[in-house]
Amino acid sequence: MLLIAAEEMLGTFGKVLVGIGASCAVLSGIMGLYLASSRLIFSTSRDGYLPAWFGEIDDKHKYTQECYNILHHHLALGPVLGREALGWFVDMSAIGASIGYFFTCAATLVTLNRDGDGTPKLKNTCSCRRLLLHSVHDPSAHPDPRSFRVHFGKESYIMLVVWSLIGVVFYRKQKEHFISKS
Repeated sequence: MLLIAAEEMLGTFGKVLVGIGASCAVLSGIMGLYLASSRLIFSTSRDGYLPAWFGEIDDKHKYTQECYNILHHHLALGPVLGREALGWFVDMSAIGASIGYFFTCAATLVTLNRDGDGTPKLKNTCSCRRLLLHSVHDPSAHPDPRSFRVHFGKESYIMLVVWSLIGVVFYRKQKEHFISKS
């Protein structure tokens, strides 16, 4: 629709302009993904959650070569899996965002209660009532195949179970690691 409107108003130049704008948006998103993911891998390596070689910085170029190598190899699988896989990853991102939002609010509440600081506005924003409302009203927080509001594919549920199992194994392994360090 936007492309048709741009062509009607500005001709071929309008189409080219919209194409350049869309390409810039996509490329900046990809570059942001690379940057954020590599820094996440780097910092978790430095904290001891991942092998130390992920945290090594290349002396010549001053960046984490191994983080980028891992990202390139994993992201190259996207085109091989096909267009359907894109929907699976979007579903998992929605579920992950809801879970992340829940735990961020919960961690903020625990920190505020433990330290006794924070403004009333922050405390109200992260209250249990807010957490409850979010989990009840956000359909991606609890996907249900019988629901008409949200329906994820079978593959998304399989990925959720597999990802959850990997998380449990990772948590138990790291918990033992940090208990033995202290």
